[in-house]
Amino acid sequence: MKICTSCGAQLQSEMRFCGHCGTALNPEAHSNESTMPPSAPSAGFNAAAATTAAPIPTAAKPIDAPPPFLEPEYNPFEPETEEEGDGKFPKLPIILGAGLLLILAALYYFIFIHDDRSDIGGTPVAQPVEQKEKQIEIEQLYAATNANIRDKPSVEDGEITGKLKRADAVSGQVISGEVVGGVAEADKWLKLEDDKGFVSLINLSKNESPKLATVYGSKNIILAAPVDLWDAPSNEAELLDRLSKGLNITTSGITENGYAEIILKKGGVGYIAGGVKMVEDAAKADLGPPIAIKLDNNGCAAGGEISGLFKAIARRNEAGLKKIEDAKYASDDARDAAIDNYLRKTEGKTIFVPLKRSFQGLKVTGVAQHHESQSVYFAEAPDVVRAKFRSLGYKVGKDGKLPSRDIYASIEAAPRDYARYGKTDLGCGV
Repeated sequence: MKICTSCGAQLQSEMRFCGHCGTALNPEAHSNESTMPPSAPSAGFNAAAATTAAPIPTAAKPIDAPPPFLEPEYNPFEPETEEEGDGKFPKLPIILGAGLLLILAALYYFIFIHDDRSDIGGTPVAQPVEQKEKQIEIEQLYAATNANIRDKPSVEDGEITGKLKRADAVSGQVISGEVVGGVAEADKWLKLEDDKGFVSLINLSKNESPKLATVYGSKNIILAAPVDLWDAPSNEAELLDRLSKGLNITTSGITENGYAEIILKKGGVGYIAGGVKMVEDAAKADLGPPIAIKLDNNGCAAGGEISGLFKAIARRNEAGLKKIEDAKYASDDARDAAIDNYLRKTEGKTIFVPLKRSFQGLKVTGVAQHHESQSVYFAEAPDVVRAKFRSLGYKVGKDGKLPSRDIYASIEAAPRDYARYGKTDLGCGV
């Protein structure tokens, strides 16, 4: 029997390595026979005892031995390899399949489940913001001229329920006109507060109306020269437009600082500097060349071109009559019958000759020859014409009557049938 010098385990004699610890064995050094010489027996011991005592092992000379077998240390960062046929499943397809299942599950959740859960306390979702009702804008405007208040925003269907005077302040909401006959009116209207009616925006202005030193009401003029149109009667006003010569405009009067207030077709008002001169120049340009008018003892217009115009009308009548008289007839009775017929047709008829002439700042619109009277027509009102003739030294009564010897003469409003010729009739006759 052998004994392992490393761990002391009993070994078989033929073993070269310790079966317990793996130490290499020296067959000579591990025999149970002692190589040391026996010592002399001491007193009290016999030879048999000495020969049966356990031998003392002699230390063997150490030799180089192979290291004990160790399991390889595990490295978590080193990729694992698997040999085919080791009985394990491949990992990569499993990982890819699991990832695909997770993606499909997430899509199903967000498409079919997420929206439903938001109604039962799931993931909070943004709630729609409640739209606030749009505030009605109220504007304060001013009447640029006298204006009508109507019960509807329509000129055709709306009935007049009230009036606004120039410079009156009104408040309301700007709206579009009503649809009339399937067509929406282009004009804008101001719907007055408290349902008081509607006013066309064309008669209103955003600016407060200044005081007028001269009031025309609504005077149409034709510009004699180009002018600038401003948004206010001030040197610091904003330029609205440049108006060309020959443009027809409407002025309501002259402000205290000399601006002409212009009523705009699109609504509101504008202002032109040097208003008085502008109106005078426009009047001169629109009146045409001057014509002289004098009144004779019967109060009839006479002298110069006026007398010549009436003579021309008389010659026209005479020429027509003479043409009838000089024609060939079967008999004298036939000629007399033709003359009578001509006189009946012309008797009582008025021959009107239109004019565009000026007289002392007044506009002469024409002359007319009636059956037994004659007239000169003016564009201005009777009071304006009467005042002009009084300023020239003629006696004109309050009612417009003129001094006359044996016929009727006056300056008065043109009769309804002749109002298209002019506003005022300076006439004389039977």
